[in-house]
Amino acid sequence: AQRSRPRGPASTSAEPLYSVCCSDDGRTVVTGGHSGTITAWDARSGEVVKTFEKVHKAEVTGLTFQSGTQQLFSCSRDRTVKIWSLDDMAYVDTLFGHVQGCTQIDCLRKERVISVGEDRTCRLWKVQDETQLLFKGMPCSGNVDACCFVNGTTFVTGSQDSSVSLWSMFKKRPVYTVRGAHGSHGDGDGSACSTWVHSLAACANTDLVASGGGDGRVTLYRVDPEDQTASERMRAVREVE
Repeated sequence: AQRSRPRGPASTSAEPLYSVCCSDDGRTVVTGGHSGTITAWDARSGEVVKTFEKVHKAEVTGLTFQSGTQQLFSCSRDRTVKIWSLDDMAYVDTLFGHVQGCTQIDCLRKERVISVGEDRTCRLWKVQDETQLLFKGMPCSGNVDACCFVNGTTFVTGSQDSSVSLWSMFKKRPVYTVRGAHGSHGDGDGSACSTWVHSLAACANTDLVASGGGDGRVTLYRVDPEDQTASERMRAVREVE
C-alpha cells in the first residue's frame, strides 16, 4: 500500500488570519481573516472546502465549534456572533448584543456560547432559547480579550489590565479574580500590551486553566468555584516561560 505523502501548508490570499479552530473529528480546519472572510479546509488534503466571502464587516476575531457537531460560531469586531452549519455549508443566524467589537468566543457541547468584547462585557448565549445572559460586572479597566469555558456552567475571562476572572453562569459577578496575572502596569518591556491577557484555554470539565499574556508567559491555574476559601477558587500553580 502506498503511504500518503505530507502536503505543504495550505494557503489563501495574503490577508492576515486572526482566528482558527478544528472540528472534533479532526477533518475540518476553519480560519477567519482580516477581510471578514471565513474559510473551511479539508485537514487531510489541505484543499479549500468552502469560502464564506466577507461575511463579517470587520476581521473575524474568534471561531469555535459546538463540541461533537459541525455547528460553527464566529465573532468579529463588527459586534456580531454568527452561526454556521458546516454539514450544509450554510449560514444559519446572527446574534446581536455587543455594542463594541467582539474579541473572542467559546462553546462546549450544549448550544451555549460565551463571547467577550471591547465593550467590557461577557455574554452567554442560549442559542436554542434565543436568549442571552449579560455579565457586565467586569472587575477590569481594559477591554476583555479572551474567554473560555471550564465546564457547562463555569468559564473564565481575561482582560487588557492583566486580570483573569472565574465566573459561574448563575452569578452576575465573578467568583474570583486574579489581578496582575501577567504583571502590572510598568512591568515587562514597557509596551502597552506587555501585561495584557491575550488567550485562555482549559482542559474541559477538569480543574485546569491556562492563560497566555503579553509578557511571554503561560500561567496554569487550579480552579474550584465552590471552594470556601476565596483565594483557592482560582490559584496559580505553575508558570512556563
